[in-house]
Amino acid sequence: MPITPRSWAPDAGLVREVGDQFDRALASYGANAHLVSEHANHEESIRGGG
Repeated sequence: MPITPRSWAPDAGLVREVGDQFDRALASYGANAHLVSEHANHEESIRGGG
């Protein structure tokens, strides 16, 4: 059976888990706003090669 966009269905458990992780991450940044710039600087360091 070929896989087509019409035959694909999201896994409800995975969708829920990703949503829950997203919500927890936002709550963490809300409680610890300093982490936003800290994590952004870390990502920039990786992007820049060190």
